[in-house]
Amino acid sequence: MRHYDADRITAYMQFLLTLVFVVGFFWATYIVVRGTSIIPEQHLRLADMLFGSLVTVLVQISSYWFSRQRGQTPVLPPEKNPPAQPIPPG
Repeated sequence: MRHYDADRITAYMQFLLTLVFVVGFFWATYIVVRGTSIIPEQHLRLADMLFGSLVTVLVQISSYWFSRQRGQTPVLPPEKNPPAQPIPPG
């Protein structure tokens, strides 16, 4: 398999995963807003955390697709990236 084919497969999988997460997010939002799901009181906090994680994933997906330099790892300049300090014992 050529490098070009591997890049194309990777691009398709990224798009497919994005589509699955975005559709899943709006599906979960629809279910909650419409009121078709009844969440017991003891599970309400868990449902809030799951919905929050879906929002976080949606934000990360948006920042990936709308970033200017997709596929590049941001690197701090040497003056803003101090050397690692040893951990003191204790």
